[in-house]
Amino acid sequence: MYINSFIKSLSKNRKIFVSEADFQFALAWEIKQNMPQAEVKLEYCPADIDMSMHVDILVKNNGHWYPVELKYMTMGCDVIVNKERYFLKNQGAQDIRRYDFLKDIMRIEKLVSTGSPFNKGFAVLLTNDRSYWTASNFSNTCDAAFRINEGAKKNGILRWGDRTGTGTSKGREEPIVLAGTYEMHWNDFSFIDDRRWGQFRYLAIEVLK
Repeated sequence: MYINSFIKSLSKNRKIFVSEADFQFALAWEIKQNMPQAEVKLEYCPADIDMSMHVDILVKNNGHWYPVELKYMTMGCDVIVNKERYFLKNQGAQDIRRYDFLKDIMRIEKLVSTGSPFNKGFAVLLTNDRSYWTASNFSNTCDAAFRINEGAKKNGILRWGDRTGTGTSKGREEPIVLAGTYEMHWNDFSFIDDRRWGQFRYLAIEVLK
């Protein structure tokens, strides 16, 4: 299973999504259409591994299970696409959202490390906020370890910077621990407008055993 092919296929019909739930359902539907023999489930709970975990999409095919975690991080806009109005909120809080995306990778690693039937998994991030794929001019930001700009490599133990406020890291105090090494390569998804919010790009990280 190659998640990039499904995302690229989806982009031909959908340029923008109302919400993360909208993106989740659309991608699940795209996968099902292209893999009609597969079982595609939403909000799957691997109860025998972690009762608190819910995976956005689980694809079961030929005895292999593929967990997929999604993030949809938006910059505010109000735009009409294909005669439908989309009003996206300016989510902000990029530092904690970077943390959450890397945590998704860690969660997928946890599943894949258990072995069969989990063959491999994916963490996907779609955004129109270019601050995610653009490198920072500063190296001492509180979320420096969590930066996911083009070309960044993530592995090992990732922690908040020493000057991080308690309000920022609240509920996210634990470090991200990655067994694998992941290089961030961004892909174009859609172009809606030449304004700052008008380009959507995505990361699709493959997690192997």
